[in-house]
Amino acid sequence: ECCKSMEKLFVALAEAESSLPFLAKKEVQKGIRCLAQCDIGEENSAWNRCWAVGLVGNWAVVFFMDFGRCTSIPLNSLRKLDQEEFWEIRPLAQPFMREEGICPPQDIRRQILVGKLKGPSQWEPHILRFVAKTG
Repeated sequence: ECCKSMEKLFVALAEAESSLPFLAKKEVQKGIRCLAQCDIGEENSAWNRCWAVGLVGNWAVVFFMDFGRCTSIPLNSLRKLDQEEFWEIRPLAQPFMREEGICPPQDIRRQILVGKLKGPSQWEPHILRFVAKTG
């Protein structure tokens, strides 16, 4: 079922992308749902749905909810994506933050983290808190 939903979503995004307008800089704000190009391989990219999680000058930090990664994108290269049909499918990745605090990326890269999700972050309600299992 998940694979069918993914395929349906990615086909619909590919078909709609060229007709979707770019967002004006003043429209881009934290939390907006939009469409941006996501690198998906060495030399490949595709337009994918994302959330703006921060703004820095003329750049937006976006979270690609189906790939579980963040990147910086120029504000003028984000497309409007507010049709509900694109958001009916749940994100294929879930952002989370470790409840214990910061963990160096090299300690968790290519590792399976075992633990439990503990509800939303008090600062970012769309990001869940994660408590790692000890021992």
